[in-house]
Amino acid sequence: MYMIRNYQNTFKRIIDNGILIISLYGYDKTSIRDISYKSKIKESTFYHYFESKIKLLIKIIDILEKEIDKLNVENLKKNNSYYYLQNKIIDMFKLFNNHRTNRIWRILNMESYSDINEISEKINNIKKKIKNYFKNILLQLQDNMNLKSYDIEIILNDLYNNVIYYINEFNEKKINEKNTSEIEEKLYTYLRYFWDKIKI
Repeated sequence: MYMIRNYQNTFKRIIDNGILIISLYGYDKTSIRDISYKSKIKESTFYHYFESKIKLLIKIIDILEKEIDKLNVENLKKNNSYYYLQNKIIDMFKLFNNHRTNRIWRILNMESYSDINEISEKINNIKKKIKNYFKNILLQLQDNMNLKSYDIEIILNDLYNNVIYYINEFNEKKINEKNTSEIEEKLYTYLRYFWDKIKI
């Protein structure tokens, strides 16, 4: 039992320190030696847990992906359309109030990873899941006859691009421990503008 607990503690320590260091210095500038030193293990010990730095990053990205998978688009209640839209977007923002997921999101956006197929595929999959979450929100509104006859894909791109912009701004302020109220207010203003544009 002790050995299992010790293994799990070291595994978590490597992941947590990987998230911290990569979010500060970037993936390319972070070495396995850096992560091992911060985790108080030998560099050779790192390889008992992860085959490579890429495998560690994949595990880190999995943490965020699992949180995104928990987002739920339940059925819309009648006459509550705007607040449904607002609350569902706020649910997405709540992910980034968490220190861990906040730093992981920063890692995903610090570099392109276009030369690392495994990583770029994981990131693209996360973006698709977020976009699909937004699409399901709009489909709920459409099903309840609350939208003008827009092409869903057009308004989806508007919603996605703007909300991601505010998430990135929110993320940077959280990382730097700055007040996020201005970004939150801008998000509410945008959502009200967006709703006024698409509602019947």
